[in-house]
Order: sequence, then C-alpha cells, then structure tokens
Amino acid sequence: MIQLDERGNKILKELMINPNITSKDVEKKYDLTRRQLGYSFEKLNDWLKSKNYPIIERTSQGNFIIDKTIIKK
Repeated sequence: MIQLDERGNKILKELMINPNITSKDVEKKYDLTRRQLGYSFEKLNDWLKSKNYPIIERTSQGNFIIDKTIIKK
C-alpha cells in the first residue's frame, strides 16, 4: 500500500486549505525546488489513485485543479 510521506501530506493539506495557491507559492512556503515539488506531486497523485480518488492536475500557469470529492474527504 502506498503511504504519503510528510512532505506529500503537507502539500495535500495546503491544497485543501488553499486550493487557489500556485506551484510557485507552494515551492516558496515549503522551501522546495521545482523538481522536489514535481516529485512530491507525482507521489501524491499515485497515493490518490491508490485510494480511487481523482488526481490533482496542475495547469501550465502553475495552478492546481482539485476535484471536489477530494476536498470533501
């Protein structure tokens, strides 16, 4: 079973509290490089898939598209 690491957990919580945050803001807030965020984001989506939740998408502008079912959970 896939486990979410601490960083993935923080990012997920941040997106739930503040769904309009951008990738750049997440990078700054958690002192991450673009690559680190990308890696954590990939793991986060793998975890969501394993729970049969829709994945979180990221636009080319750095915004996140979060399905309402994830926010409810």
